[in-house]
Amino acid sequence: MIKLTLWGASGQMGTAIKALLHQKPYNQSFTLSGEITSTTPSTTAQQLLNASDLVIDFSNSQGNAALLTELNHLKHKTSPLAVLIGSTGLSAEQCQQAENVCNKSSSPSLTMLIAPNTSLGIFVLYQTLKQLSGLLMETNEMDIEITEAHHRRKRDLPSGTAKLLFSAIQSQSAKPLHHGQHSHGQTRKKDYVGMHALRGGGIYGEHSVHFISEDEDICLQHRALSRGLFAKGALYLGKKLTTLPAGFHHYQDLSLTDLSPSNDS
Repeated sequence: MIKLTLWGASGQMGTAIKALLHQKPYNQSFTLSGEITSTTPSTTAQQLLNASDLVIDFSNSQGNAALLTELNHLKHKTSPLAVLIGSTGLSAEQCQQAENVCNKSSSPSLTMLIAPNTSLGIFVLYQTLKQLSGLLMETNEMDIEITEAHHRRKRDLPSGTAKLLFSAIQSQSAKPLHHGQHSHGQTRKKDYVGMHALRGGGIYGEHSVHFISEDEDICLQHRALSRGLFAKGALYLGKKLTTLPAGFHHYQDLSLTDLSPSNDS
């Protein structure tokens, strides 16, 4: 059984994960060893980190900063610890800080991953873009547009997932690409990926990538139909993370083999 501590346990994602832990097959793989909220004392957090195999963080930028501080102070843990960070809206500097904390940790077996999106469907979409976008850009004069839609309470814009999908396209481009909204009164720029955000209602998350030429529109789309999708994906990713080598893992470097069900150790 994987001893799991939830960081940001009182939030919507923490609540969704806790609900899953009472159901099969999750209750056969995980036991909830602790819950961390913004009011949890540092001494308690240290005790829970020392007793855990896995931490899943679905807090916010402040909560993530607190987690990194506690990991920095973790001195006496001798057993492996995997940390999955699913907090949204983290800056590039915060992501770099997480990598630094992991690499400088005195704990012998700290494994960390920042997942901009914990849906396995988004991971498949990301991998698909890496395989196909180079071909599409090379053989056709394609204009590329990314759209994302989320609930009205989401604060970061564009979403981390939209930026992730852009990075998949950029990785296959022979020249630098830029992204953003199109400028009023100007024609579409070359080497530019349009990125557009909608905010409203209770949309869990929708992402579309269009490759548009004079002759066709190829659209790759992912729609989240429930928050449970991300909770299930987080538990799957968290379990996989406990089997990966110690160190900081970049989401962009994971392969389909890394996450394959047949790759459990």
